[in-house]
Amino acid sequence: CILSNGPGTERSEEEVEEFWRKLTECVDRVGKSGYVVVLGDLNVQVENEEVENVVGKYGVPGQNESGGRLLEMCMEQELMVENNLFKKWEKNKFTWQRVEGGTVVERDLMDYSLIIQAQEWLCGK
Repeated sequence: CILSNGPGTERSEEEVEEFWRKLTECVDRVGKSGYVVVLGDLNVQVENEEVENVVGKYGVPGQNESGGRLLEMCMEQELMVENNLFKKWEKNKFTWQRVEGGTVVERDLMDYSLIIQAQEWLCGK
């Protein structure tokens, strides 16, 4: 199991590149020994459009640059985003929210769990 916190938008391009390089290397090393599960606040948005064997259709709208990097890594490492494989109540899709004056003004799905595509059977698919 790999636990990770991705860089926020305040980080430099070099720091972001370094994070994705190190995470990819770690996934590559762990993957050679068996099961891979990546869990973390990756600070990414990956859209809710289905990408076969990578992303399910039950996510939330919107993709940021880091989301593109995550999808690229998932395709290269044969990983799938587990979060959005299953239908959820709308309120249960989000892992982050910003509240102002007691009102939620922004929310998003930023925490992800990834598994190797060959482990899909673990999710009951």
